[in-house]
Amino acid sequence: MSHEDLPAILNRITQESFSDGLKMDNLLTRKEWANILGIHRYTLGRWEKDIIEEVNPIKSAYFGNERRMRSPYLDAYQRFIIALIFVAKGGLDRKNKPHKIAINFLKMNFSTLKREHFEQWRQAYVN
Repeated sequence: MSHEDLPAILNRITQESFSDGLKMDNLLTRKEWANILGIHRYTLGRWEKDIIEEVNPIKSAYFGNERRMRSPYLDAYQRFIIALIFVAKGGLDRKNKPHKIAINFLKMNFSTLKREHFEQWRQAYVN
């Protein structure tokens, strides 16, 4: 997966069963989103701590500049970032898929992974 570029991963996300969760404007808890992805909520929390917090531009867009507290709910953009990590790490096949793959992917693509770009992508491909 590390050799795939952003358009390929975005295309894969649109084909995944969880893409309906990106269409919704409502908030989901971490447990609900983790259940949809088929991962444990602790895994999702670990990705936030070990991956998202390592990429400052993504971190500020994900958590917001005005606060550093984690909300108990995830908005559509936050679910999108977690979905990107899920696909970049190889989905449920997490063997030999270290966090570095996802971190490098986010670092290489942070400029196109802003909230406004997500909204454009969501309107064009997911809806």
